[in-house]
Amino acid sequence: MVSKVSKTASMKDILSECFKTSLEISGIRSMNYGRVPITELSSFLLFENFLNKCEKHVFEDFNKFVDAIVAFSLFEAVKEIPTWRYWFIDSDVGTLAGIKWRTDIEGLVMKLRYSLICFPHFSPSTANTFIYLVIKCYNIWKMPYSLLRIPYFPGLIKTAQKLKIVKRKITRSHTFSSHNYIALQELGKTVYPNDPTKLLALEYINRIFCKNKKCKECKLNKLCSQYI
Repeated sequence: MVSKVSKTASMKDILSECFKTSLEISGIRSMNYGRVPITELSSFLLFENFLNKCEKHVFEDFNKFVDAIVAFSLFEAVKEIPTWRYWFIDSDVGTLAGIKWRTDIEGLVMKLRYSLICFPHFSPSTANTFIYLVIKCYNIWKMPYSLLRIPYFPGLIKTAQKLKIVKRKITRSHTFSSHNYIALQELGKTVYPNDPTKLLALEYINRIFCKNKKCKECKLNKLCSQYI
């Protein structure tokens, strides 16, 4: 999942690469944009525009960065959202407007998460992927991993079902208020309260063992409902 950037890359370059990687990981290729390079998508161009408007000190202070992206999202990015999609996320945009005054660390992460969904092509999963990359993979800003949220991967859910961790199918969510999104995040917080994203290990298990039918090599095979 971690994208490759130069060791001498600036925070601006890292943020740009993480944004691009988030779009790639989220399955943007299957959403009728497959022939459009990521760097030409309106979402990426908007984020580049935002980064270019920020002065260096904004990147170094998480509070200032969040305040800047909240303002950009509410007054510029949201204008580029297609009408049909706005019907899905209007409540999330309203939530962002309602929490913009929060300055505690949990509130700041929430504001960043809700700001990102104002960008075209961004879903809750894409937003969570971006935050996962910049916080856990690159450590741009320091904060408790308990504030991270799980990006959606079909393989993660399939593996969780095989291990009987979840009883029902959880599908991709368009909003933070959907039952599927809430169910996935509750699962992560229940299993790994100090870092819900550790549940991403199930996606790794699916890719390495399940898809390649290496059941005998998987250390969780005795817990799997499909292992014979």
